Amino acid sequence: MTAPERRAGPRPVAVLGGLALSLLLATPLAAAPVGSGVALPTRLVQLATQAEETLLAAMKARDAKRMEALLGDDFQMHMAQRPAEPVPLEDWIDSVQAHPDAADYRVTAMTAREAGSAVVASFLLQPKAGQARPAVFIVDVWQPGSPDWRLLVRHASLTTGNPGAIPGNAKSAVLPKKF
Repeated sequence: MTAPERRAGPRPVAVLGGLALSLLLATPLAAAPVGSGVALPTRLVQLATQAEETLLAAMKARDAKRMEALLGDDFQMHMAQRPAEPVPLEDWIDSVQAHPDAADYRVTAMTAREAGSAVVASFLLQPKAGQARPAVFIVDVWQPGSPDWRLLVRHASLTTGNPGAIPGNAKSAVLPKKF
């Protein structure tokens, strides 16, 4: 084969190897089972949990500057009990500062997934031990960034009440384990 007859560009083997590597790297890591059936969180869940805990720490310290730095410029909180009346950023920060126990929660049951350039995290805010408050179900939309993520919008609902009254409520399907 002469030089002009050679095919320009990468070799097919190199292309397939690179494609396989990129698919492997692009595939989200599934939660892996450990010992007693407890699943390890994905890296995205770990990052979202860290962002939530950073926000809770700023709330606990009542650090308005830090909270504002962690919130998007157009941040709003929407509550299930008053969906047409979102709480704007300034009012949310004022409310957190006015209630000393606003950060007395811990993040549990976290799931997170990418949605375009945002990360949607859903989780429970469980009251810390000894508190007689209901858990709060939260759906947060975060904008990942460096050094900090910014919370764009929060949807919140108390967990008490009959979930059967929610339209579309269906029994969760048990997903088969494929290991």
